Amino acid sequence: MCRGPMTATPQRDPGLQPERTVLAWRRTTLTAASLTLLCCRAWSVDHSTARAITFTLSGVLLGALCAGMAQRAHHSRADPQCTRPASIPLLFAISACGICIGASLLVSFSSSA
Repeated sequence: MCRGPMTATPQRDPGLQPERTVLAWRRTTLTAASLTLLCCRAWSVDHSTARAITFTLSGVLLGALCAGMAQRAHHSRADPQCTRPASIPLLFAISACGICIGASLLVSFSSSA
């Protein structure tokens, strides 16, 4: 059955939500870049394995966030009204890296104390 003009659903107006989402990805990526630099500095002072792992994981996290930001920008350019979330594997990778970095930092600082 074909819908006539009287039963058409109105388009959703997301307002500034897509722009806020892109800005949130940028802030999070900048924070991860700062974390990577701090981990690099900590590793350059003390060449322990735990700090090397933390530095590597923060680099992986930064790469995953850059991929998420690029994915969001691609969706935004294709359709400015796009509200599709990031892919599940990407969000899982970001979460797993964050948890592993936290655990690695705990091990690193507990062993140096």
